[in-house]
Parts: sequence; C-alpha cells; structure tokens
Amino acid sequence: MNLAILGRRRVIHIKVAMIAMTAVVALGWSGDADAATCADTDVSAKGEVASFKWLALVKARGNWRAKVRSIPKLGSEYANYGRASDQIERCISDQRTVVCTVTARPCKP
Repeated sequence: MNLAILGRRRVIHIKVAMIAMTAVVALGWSGDADAATCADTDVSAKGEVASFKWLALVKARGNWRAKVRSIPKLGSEYANYGRASDQIERCISDQRTVVCTVTARPCKP
C-alpha cells in the first residue's frame, strides 16, 4: 500500500476515536449532575499563592473541599469538587504568582 493512503487512514481512525470519546464524555457528564443531590447554596474558597495556575487551582479546590467538609449540613459526602455543579474558577496573576478562588454548589451522588 501507498504510505500516503496509510497516513490518511490513520488520521481518519484518530478523528473517529476523538468524536467517540467526546460523545462518551459528554453523555457521562450530563447525567452525573442531574442525578445528584445538591446543596442549596454555593460555597467559595480561596487558595494560597502559587507559582503556577494549575497549582493555585489545586490549592483552591482543596480549600473548597475542606470548607464543605466543615459545614455541618454537608460534610464529606458533598466534598467532591468534581461532582459539584455550577463551578466557577477565577484566578488573578502577576508576573510571578497566581492565586485562585473557586465557587461551586456541592453535590452528593
């Protein structure tokens, strides 16, 4: 076979796989939030200053989880940030540091 034909087939297979993965992720995520029981209000938490945005977000999400666990009506059952609805992530940075605040509505499965 011609190498150009093999290259085109590979690209087609990759595109089909990407479309299928996108559909699976979209269907999986849309069902989770709808089936969950969510709190009545959003919870916000600010992270510590970090050198990288990804690290600042990790710190803010960790503080959000701790804050949700400390709320008597919610507790650890609601403290999964990935399951929370209405997620908002805001980060402020200067040339060397980043700090983020996350706001989300805690949900349990």
